[in-house]
Formats: sequence, structure tokens, C-alpha cells
Amino acid sequence: YFYMMRKGLPILSQILFCLLLFGLPLFMDTKISSTFGVSKTTLLRTISLLIASLWIIRLTYFKERFVKTSLDIPILAYLSATILSTMLGRSPILSFFGSYERQEGLTTLINYIFLFYASINLLEKEAIPRIINVVVLTGVLSAGLGITQHYEMNILHLEWGGFSKDRVVSSFGNSIVGLSIGMFL
Repeated sequence: YFYMMRKGLPILSQILFCLLLFGLPLFMDTKISSTFGVSKTTLLRTISLLIASLWIIRLTYFKERFVKTSLDIPILAYLSATILSTMLGRSPILSFFGSYERQEGLTTLINYIFLFYASINLLEKEAIPRIINVVVLTGVLSAGLGITQHYEMNILHLEWGGFSKDRVVSSFGNSIVGLSIGMFL
């Protein structure tokens, strides 16, 4: 049983990370007022909880050690500064959770830091090419959606007010996010 679990957990971790990297940029829910922010944050936190569960299993049953990186001190410094500014800010509650529309608070930053460390500790080197392929595929699909929006072909039959061919948002919800990811790639 433990042998199958030991072999299956890395595969399950890889599947969850691929699902996160594929689903997060493409997921949207037009039935809620915040088509992108709330739905993407919910997906992010749900998959993060599943990844955390896998990590806890690996740490407790298989006594795996936490992998340290050269970025630990800068990340800790940035997180400390963010926590301090959240506590001393004008609206600590808003700084902690973020606004309803964007969910950009301290909780989201902690989620991103968690995913960074989870990826380092859970993913094996063999997973890197698959993850790169998922990111490229997601980018191609999102770019295709953006191109169809530019040419005013509503292939998904979505009704979004205020979007135009001059400001394509694709499935990211913000044209600046797409630009940032493009620069990252």
C-alpha cells in the first residue's frame, strides 16, 4: 500500500500543478459579478488545499524533508514587510483579504509563496518538460481567444460589457496580466 502511495503521490502532485497552470488562466465564470477574480481565486485556493494535503501526507508518512532555496531570505523579508504593512495600513482587513473583485490581499501572496515551496518540494525534475508544455498550451489557447476577441468573433458566446477589440482581455480578465505572462515566457 505504501509503495503504491509513494509512487502515486508525485504523479498526483504533477497532475494538480498542471491542472492549476492550465485551469487558472483559462477559468472564468460569467454567472457571477466578478467574471475573473473570484472564480480564479476560488480555483487557486481549492487546488492549493489539495496540494497542501498531498504535501502533508508526504511529510508525515514518508518523513520527507523541507527543501530550502537561495530565495528563502528574500522571500521571508518580502513577506515580513508585507505583513507589517498589512498590520499598519489604513485598512488591515482589506489588506489581508483583498477586495472582492481582485482578491489581491496578503492571503493571495501567502498562497503564491506556498505554491512556490510546494513546487520545489513536490515536483520532480522529470515533471518540468510537462509543466512547460502545459504553460505553452495554455498560452496558445488564451492567445487564440484573445485574437478572436480582437476580431470580434465571440466563439464562446460570452457577454461582457465594456470589452472591445482595442483592449483584449482573453481569459485573464486584465490585459496587463496577459502582457506580464507574455514577458515572463
